[in-house]
Amino acid sequence: MRVNIRNLTRFLDPEEGLKDVYTNFEDEIGEDIKEFNVVKSDSQLRDYHLRVQRFIRENKDHITIRRLVNNEPISHTDIQSLENILFAEGGPIPRDEYEKVFGEEPLGRLVRSVAGLNRKAAKEAFAEFLNDSTLSPDQISFLDKIVDYICKNGIMEPKVVFETPFTHINSRGVIGVFGEEESKRIIARINEINGNADVA
Repeated sequence: MRVNIRNLTRFLDPEEGLKDVYTNFEDEIGEDIKEFNVVKSDSQLRDYHLRVQRFIRENKDHITIRRLVNNEPISHTDIQSLENILFAEGGPIPRDEYEKVFGEEPLGRLVRSVAGLNRKAAKEAFAEFLNDSTLSPDQISFLDKIVDYICKNGIMEPKVVFETPFTHINSRGVIGVFGEEESKRIIARINEINGNADVA
């Protein structure tokens, strides 16, 4: 919001300039005030979240996690080997509790969202775009933002390239920077990366 408002300052009347506005008032609290806990925190659910995240980080050398981080396709066998450890008796979280906490989110996507994506793998996925010598500075910056986002979050919903911070480069997002046809190719590549977090 601050960034968007900042863009409006150029429309201020230079003659008038900026004026400081001060307020001076006190809150009035009535007698019949009741306190309600609208959102109840569940420490057990939070504990399960932390346990799964710790498991993923501590097992980063597991072949399935390595494949997910390196944007390599995974199979049912890969996921099964990870589940055998995660849901083992005495493991980080029972299967039924996993489903309560994470719903139907596939384990591969969860791992990716926690561990992220290897930068080299992300750059390779977008190499055909990044190596185009005709790219404008805005296009290079846009692709770099996509790579940064995927490295950090592991997964990227295509709608994100039409939202902040991508609209800072162009208000129309990816289409405003690349045009319709090239945008379709970029979104297809994002979907391929997401797809590699699912079982092939």
